[in-house]
Amino acid sequence: MESLKDISFNDEIRIGCTCAKKGLIEFSKFGPSTIDLFIPLLLLSVGFERLLKVLYCFDFFNKNSNYPTNNELKDKGHDLIALTNHFISVCENYQLYKNAQARINDLKYLKNSLDFKQLLSILNIFAKEARYYNLDYISGIEKQIYDPRELISKFLNNILRRYPEINEQISNPPYNSQIVYDTFNPYFVELVQRFLRIICFGFTQGAFGDKAKQLSDGLLDDFLFIRDENLSQINFTL
Repeated sequence: MESLKDISFNDEIRIGCTCAKKGLIEFSKFGPSTIDLFIPLLLLSVGFERLLKVLYCFDFFNKNSNYPTNNELKDKGHDLIALTNHFISVCENYQLYKNAQARINDLKYLKNSLDFKQLLSILNIFAKEARYYNLDYISGIEKQIYDPRELISKFLNNILRRYPEINEQISNPPYNSQIVYDTFNPYFVELVQRFLRIICFGFTQGAFGDKAKQLSDGLLDDFLFIRDENLSQINFTL
């Protein structure tokens, strides 16, 4: 039975990474004529949720000598912010994250980066609410309905305010709108891949126990070894 659970964990880690990779590839196509953001946001939110929930299971096992029940796992819902905060809490109590500057910087980034927090908020809203945007709208459900395109549009505009020269180019002939996506897309990829790299270190650095290291072996390399200067680039293959 234990070996079958190990295989299931291995599959979940692989699937989580694959979803994240496909989400990044799909999002990189975002441009003036590409408005379908549902698929990349779905893939990214599912990828992050799977990886963070696997780590939650490993931490639960380390503390209780058994894995969470189905109901206990369902209680976590699709809340990526709660899962990320749990990740931070576990790492903060592990000695390496108190001593190694790179790991200290990782946690500071998760807690202090406003752009990362906005990215996480978008993925969290999508995971909890916006994934059923069209069905909610059709059925007339009485709650706030989030359009994925609006979520990204607000984020994009916040980033572009830092670049007055870009606003100049898109407001005057020849109206070069492509520069918006040439600037925003790599930055979005950088934010996502930095988060993925931090999660991967969670698996390999010991904070979540030996199982996390053993069962993720060889599955995380595409994100684990990205250098800072390459975070905005997609260099992996599927």
